[in-house]
Amino acid sequence: KVIVWQVVQMFLLYSLALRLSKPVLKRFLQVVFWILSIVFTICAAVSLYQFVFQISYSEVMEGSSVRLGFQEGRLFGVFASVYFASLLLLLLAVGAVYCMVKSKNVFLKIIYGLEALLLLLYVVLSGTRSVFLGILAGTLIGVFILMKNLLWQRASKMKNSSKYFCCIAVAVVCFVAVGVVHEGSKNLLNQIPELLGVEEERPGSSGAENSSGISGTDSSI
Repeated sequence: KVIVWQVVQMFLLYSLALRLSKPVLKRFLQVVFWILSIVFTICAAVSLYQFVFQISYSEVMEGSSVRLGFQEGRLFGVFASVYFASLLLLLLAVGAVYCMVKSKNVFLKIIYGLEALLLLLYVVLSGTRSVFLGILAGTLIGVFILMKNLLWQRASKMKNSSKYFCCIAVAVVCFVAVGVVHEGSKNLLNQIPELLGVEEERPGSSGAENSSGISGTDSSI
């Protein structure tokens, strides 16, 4: 069901892109990115506030109980689906980093940098394994392609076998580095509430009564 809706949405976006000129399409995407960035950065900030003060609760949505706040060592925050929230915030963070690099305005660079930091903090604390694996896979493939393009352009005297070896080696090093940084930052962040003397709140009895529904909400993640 989800995949079908995503395919329909992609066809709609593709048809829209075909009808718009390049300047108009670029402007349209910028506006959409800014709107999404503002809304979801605020949501991420509120979610991080819930993490710092260890706020946890449950709400009934569409007949099932949904975990919110910080529970069971994971940050669900204000999002009904931690998986889709983590994936979207990760994409927005990548966009923010891209805008930060491309922008020539120092103030905008700072804004984009803070946005990317907040969004990535949520992604790390959400503990979504599939998104984490996506980050690792994206790092491995992206670094390999980047190194391949760089070496084929600037290191013309190197043998192809040596170039491929360098690409694979650098990609693997970055792959491991991202994994270590992810786990290390998660462990450090989890110490913040303890340093502040904040104890984790427990959901009310309504959340306990629906524990079976709660545990099944994100069991596939």
